[in-house]
Amino acid sequence: MGELDVLQAYIKNSKPINDNLRKGVDIPEILILDELFTYGEVPKYLYRLLQNSEVKITGGDKIVDAAYLSCSSRFDGFIDRTGKVKHLACYRIEEVSPINRIIVNDYLPNQNDEGEIILQRNLPLQIVSIEVYNGVDDFERLLEEVECDSTGPKELYYVMGIEKINLYKLQLFAEK
Repeated sequence: MGELDVLQAYIKNSKPINDNLRKGVDIPEILILDELFTYGEVPKYLYRLLQNSEVKITGGDKIVDAAYLSCSSRFDGFIDRTGKVKHLACYRIEEVSPINRIIVNDYLPNQNDEGEIILQRNLPLQIVSIEVYNGVDDFERLLEEVECDSTGPKELYYVMGIEKINLYKLQLFAEK
């Protein structure tokens, strides 16, 4: 399996692959992805959307995920992947450039328009703050903060059925 095939397989099945990596199961054909990482710039903010039930962290916590972190350069980049959830979590990873990353469009330019960037496994992150947004009025403030103009607050609430969003602001931390 070539590098591009592995990248496509990861994009298509990232959740079960990452679940296995978190359990300590090495998947040799997927770990080929490690060879695609290059050191370079990324946008000031990267976004990762999750169901809030998947997040078990509090302010000040440090996170080191054994899985790859699929992020988007846009808040709404992965919004369609979250499915119908009432409580959404958003990691906003701030000021991490330069860093080892895979810019998916560099390898698969026609794959997606989500601005997908994959960050390395075991990346040390620390929560700087957590902000909670409830309902249409709060969502309007959130969308202004994340500079998202392609999705509206009413669409998030009424169409997508999202009632609450936790915004976790994260930064890299260096262990001493």
